[in-house]
Amino acid sequence: MISKVPARICLFGDHQDYLGLPVIACAIDKYIIVEGKPNHSNFLNFNLKNLEKKISIDLNDNLKDIKKGDHIKFVLKSLKKNKIVINKGFDIKIKSEIFINAGISSSSAIVVALINFFLQTFIGKFILIGITWSFSFQILSEIRHLIMVMGYGFELQTTKITGLLVIFGSIILTILIYLSGRGII
Repeated sequence: MISKVPARICLFGDHQDYLGLPVIACAIDKYIIVEGKPNHSNFLNFNLKNLEKKISIDLNDNLKDIKKGDHIKFVLKSLKKNKIVINKGFDIKIKSEIFINAGISSSSAIVVALINFFLQTFIGKFILIGITWSFSFQILSEIRHLIMVMGYGFELQTTKITGLLVIFGSIILTILIYLSGRGII
């Protein structure tokens, strides 16, 4: 599995986003790349190539002692807090074309790259597909409701048909979004 995330620079308002103020940001062609494979253990073994450092984290770690700047443990704690369970170990290499502390958001890029990496697991894909389906279902239900507000579709047979169209339409829309995201269509 590979996750590749670009750095960003702020053209206006550097570090103001933390204060809820406006920012004009753009991505640049420097990346953080996270790649890994399962290792059949209970450990996440990180090889931080640019820092020439290796970190090993037990999946059973309670993650209570997180020091400022420990983005890896922060991501793991955030995933755990949101009920996204990592249930197998990985050997993970992290490479960066982004200069650390250069003002091009290396910390944001590593957080996004790690979250993206772990959401590529089976459970992550299941969650993303579930969320996509729920949004698709909601959108189609709202369209159905809008039509009914205009005074159409109140007959019993019509409500049954449109209800089924919402269910099957949301499944088809989810499949199309998934295939589009994979670059298949």
